Amino acid sequence: MAPVRLRVAPRLATARPITFHATRSSVRVRVRKIMLPRAVETEAETNTAAAMEMSFQPEATETPLSTSSSESTAASLRNASPEDVLAYMAKFLEGDLRRLVDTGRLTDARYSKDILFADPTIRVSGLDTYKLLMNSMRFLFKCQFNIYGVKITGPKEVTATWAMSMRQEQLPWQPEVVLSGRTMYEIDVERAMVLAHIDEWDSADHNNFFSIDAFTDITRQLLKGKNTPDLEAPPYTVVRRRMRYEIRKYSPFVVAETEMTSGAGPASGSGFTDLAKFIFGGNDKKLNMAMTMPVFSTASQPGPNGNRMQFVMGSQYKAPEEVPSPESGTVVCKTEDPGYIAAIEFSGWPMDFEVVQADSELRKLLLADGMSPVAGYKLARYNDPTTLPMFRRNEVLIKVEAVEL
Repeated sequence: MAPVRLRVAPRLATARPITFHATRSSVRVRVRKIMLPRAVETEAETNTAAAMEMSFQPEATETPLSTSSSESTAASLRNASPEDVLAYMAKFLEGDLRRLVDTGRLTDARYSKDILFADPTIRVSGLDTYKLLMNSMRFLFKCQFNIYGVKITGPKEVTATWAMSMRQEQLPWQPEVVLSGRTMYEIDVERAMVLAHIDEWDSADHNNFFSIDAFTDITRQLLKGKNTPDLEAPPYTVVRRRMRYEIRKYSPFVVAETEMTSGAGPASGSGFTDLAKFIFGGNDKKLNMAMTMPVFSTASQPGPNGNRMQFVMGSQYKAPEEVPSPESGTVVCKTEDPGYIAAIEFSGWPMDFEVVQADSELRKLLLADGMSPVAGYKLARYNDPTTLPMFRRNEVLIKVEAVEL
């Protein structure tokens, strides 16, 4: 059935002609008696009887690469070199992987019906099972996903590097699972099609199915009780997670800082009182500022006066000049821009020797993984003094010079 276009006289003109598209849809619209002035003309034969029926179908919204368009793409790649096919698939998979995590949809025509999926804890085959698995992850968890690159790594292989966090919000303690790793795609270069999706996790030493250490790591994260208060903290993104530590990328933030007393160890509470007075009215505006987390103790300078304590300022303060001025001359505000930071976590009331041990352990792990830790560290304490030791979150943070993603 041809489209029926109604042209309205100038005094009744609309922004554009009114068009009804008639296609083979089963969706029906009944237009009841319409009273139109004589000035209304029709470009096609119309029936202005008491009732008029029309069938129409809304225009379909295609995926970025629909079946029909993928067929034409495959045709254009039929005579392409294997290198060109792999380059195309690398670019395509970066977008399709993002879309899969965000929407649960993928471009079926680019995946084999017998696709193999394997990670350290799961191994399945078949396109329908693959899609069901991906969508179940989205249903069970609130996911944040970052792709750091997709590149050609073999004559029939494309590899994506990524990190993701998955929070289970239905459980009372809302556990969060954080993973980073690589996805190796096996490509059929003749058909421009994915044959296999194989994941490796940075947190697992053994990535072949079934990996006991990977399963233990996932279980430990899911069963971990909530040990972080609901307070504002500096924003960061985990870019790599190993079994014992993780690498974060921090955005700049503002802190209030004071020197700790001479001889005070990294786990000392020296300086806390001065900073607390500052945020609870000890400033030129007599403003009570919200408590944030964590409380930092830094050990970046040699000598007895090298240790300092820092409070994080709220995110509404974009620069030190915006923070109310401290009444005490011992407190200063400054911007911290940590960049890439390695973090190792431990619980309990932190003692000086535990902090030093954590620093030593983290440095050994970083060096073993080929990274370059910078001298000095921060102790981060997240909980108030009334929190029981087993529910406390403490971290030692070390800056790393460069991270290859």
